[in-house]
Amino acid sequence: MNSSVENFQEYIKPYLLQTIAIKTDKKIIRRGRLKIFQMTQHYAKLTLEDEKRTRIYEIPYPYDISREGNVTKLDYHSNVFMNIQDLELQCKFLDSSKKSKLFDEYVYILPLSEAE
Repeated sequence: MNSSVENFQEYIKPYLLQTIAIKTDKKIIRRGRLKIFQMTQHYAKLTLEDEKRTRIYEIPYPYDISREGNVTKLDYHSNVFMNIQDLELQCKFLDSSKKSKLFDEYVYILPLSEAE
């Protein structure tokens, strides 16, 4: 796993002042021009600007991160960090009614022109 805060910053920096899309395999979550980003203890705050307004999108640090070309892939699959089968079994019994929409998903950050 290489998802330390410093690595995460290095993956996000090339997108500064570019119009990007943040998407899952199913849909685009956010789009806009990345103005600035801030790192907090557990989240990255991405400031995205579109034609109407500026919004802050908080995204948790991924379990794993990789890059292929212009696409940065954030991995939120729980099996990435769970190697103990008992722990994985216990997690299956957790209340998932309030889970994040990023749980067990891949999230992609890429230029908007490549998202469509």
